Amino acid sequence: MYPKEEIQRQFQGVKPPDFRALNEAHGLLADLDLPLYITTNYDSFLFEALKSRDRDPKRELCRWNEFEELAEEPSVIIPGYKPTAGCPLVYHLHGHVDVPQSMVLTEDDYLDFLVKLSNDKLSNGQPLLPALIKTAFASTSLLFVGYSLADWNFRVLFRGIRGILPASLGMKSVAVQLPPSSLADSSEAGKERAQAYLEKYLSQIQQIKVCVYWGDVKDFTQELRRRWEDDRRG
Repeated sequence: MYPKEEIQRQFQGVKPPDFRALNEAHGLLADLDLPLYITTNYDSFLFEALKSRDRDPKRELCRWNEFEELAEEPSVIIPGYKPTAGCPLVYHLHGHVDVPQSMVLTEDDYLDFLVKLSNDKLSNGQPLLPALIKTAFASTSLLFVGYSLADWNFRVLFRGIRGILPASLGMKSVAVQLPPSSLADSSEAGKERAQAYLEKYLSQIQQIKVCVYWGDVKDFTQELRRRWEDDRRG
């Protein structure tokens, strides 16, 4: 628990970003009026961004382990529950800093989480993911923001999703990625080859089709906001 308690301590001094800034990522996502947001962040920034838009969000933690503190967390996902744009659900797939026992943080945590996600079963026989979360993964396009292709977060999440989805869904998802920089061949040609390889790899996966947006989050949020507002204007 020490690393999780240390992360919790460090988060206590972190101030939220300015959600009213034009291209702040959390604020932009809150403006999309979606009913469900799935995050691997431990913080409450997305939840607070939704509240800043006068919405009434609810929070749910993934019950991936048997810690008593996690089991005692009240759940909003009950029979008949359906999130809406006005009352969206923020689902913390890798836990939340307020409940350090819920955090997927250490290498052992990630390995345990991946096994349970692939099997979609806990030790008590219950499914790891609620039905509405699995339905969202299987029936909507996904937007991966803030990940590196080399991060444990992304690798575990991506492989886990592949394991629970049927083949050939046909929907396209988007991953916002910084261009490869830490390469043995750091020339422009080397970076282009690395990008081409990653795009080819992702395009050949049957369970989930991922298009890569090469750039940083700021560039992406600027373009997404422009396109979103153009679409709303008709």
